[in-house]
Amino acid sequence: MKTKLAVRMGLLSVLLLVVFSCEEDPASSKIGPLYVIEVTPAAVNMEIDSTQQFTALGRDADMNVIEDLSFTWTSRYPEVGTVDQTGLFTAISSGTTFLTAKSGTVESAQVMVTVYDPVFSIVIQQDSLTVYVDATVQFTAVGKDMNGNDMTGLSFTWETGNTAIATIDKAGVATGITPGNTTVTAKLRAVESLSAVVIVREKNTGTLTDIDGNIYQTKKIGDQWWLAENLKVTHYRNGDAIPEVTDNTEWTNLTTGAYCEYDNNPASVDTYGRLYNWYAATDSRNIAPEGWHVPTDDEWKALEMTLGMSQSEADDSGWRGTDQGSQLAGNADLWTDGNLENNAAFGSSGFAAFPGGCRLSSYGYFGSMGGGAYFWSSTEYGSNGAWYRVLLYGYADVDRNYYGKQVGFSVRLVRD
Repeated sequence: MKTKLAVRMGLLSVLLLVVFSCEEDPASSKIGPLYVIEVTPAAVNMEIDSTQQFTALGRDADMNVIEDLSFTWTSRYPEVGTVDQTGLFTAISSGTTFLTAKSGTVESAQVMVTVYDPVFSIVIQQDSLTVYVDATVQFTAVGKDMNGNDMTGLSFTWETGNTAIATIDKAGVATGITPGNTTVTAKLRAVESLSAVVIVREKNTGTLTDIDGNIYQTKKIGDQWWLAENLKVTHYRNGDAIPEVTDNTEWTNLTTGAYCEYDNNPASVDTYGRLYNWYAATDSRNIAPEGWHVPTDDEWKALEMTLGMSQSEADDSGWRGTDQGSQLAGNADLWTDGNLENNAAFGSSGFAAFPGGCRLSSYGYFGSMGGGAYFWSSTEYGSNGAWYRVLLYGYADVDRNYYGKQVGFSVRLVRD
């Protein structure tokens, strides 16, 4: 009897073991089909040029996680930002876009991404700059955040309002093209500065080198370019030497070109230049470098009228005009005190006449250094004379007159 009971109990244990072994373990229940896709983070605000990693997670209807899913990522407005197939989002421009992750036919809810520009404003640090034609000037700009703090490491796009007047490169270097005014702006993406102004002026100074290597300053006055120093050259353009004559008697009898230094003192040359008779000034071998010449009487008149003299005054002889002599003069320290220097217009033209004096045809004497500036024209007056101009320390106007060709005067040049 006990044996049967033991057998029955053993069979019951086996049966219970089988029954419990066949019951389903909740932990190992089967994962259902994809029901929902979750994307994190759920919303993002981010700066242009930054990146953000998004992740997607698939779940079944019981919210069980489904492993090893592949997702297709989409940005509704790719001009705002793009997303690659790993979920990495790259911000491109200001605005809002919406991301979704999709697997099969199941698509996530939209995730809003707002992209903003950290540069709130751009300030050009120069309100206006002046540049000459063919010269350059540097503009600089700084970007500021919404709190007004300066931002570093920014590169701007530069533009001018009229490229016929001035151009500007990516470094902010503006080049003058033609005279006038135009605007300059700096941009970064959608942010644009207030306009600055570039003023382009025609270049009115320069240099000229003669055959001896002397370098002279030049100045544009009106429509003419003038030498702004007295000539020093000792050779004609073709290389022939211009004779230097120091003897007084020989000087008075010359009918060919010659030069001298004031008082035959070479120390005067650096400041006052040399003195030339009219024959040297107008020799066919040319005392002037290529492209330049000794001015005619009419070219002197044009200069005087540019400075305010009337046509009738310019055509007259003797002392004419008002303050044109003072305008033409320069280097106040060299002049004897008088009306010329004390006039308010003194030195205003940039011609910078020096009181280099003269050498007379009678006896070959020197005179008027510090008190007078004498300049030849190339225009004859009769057979023995030629027109010239003189400025004297006691007069603010200009004397037009003629003198014998043997006289030694300073020479200025005008461009062809």
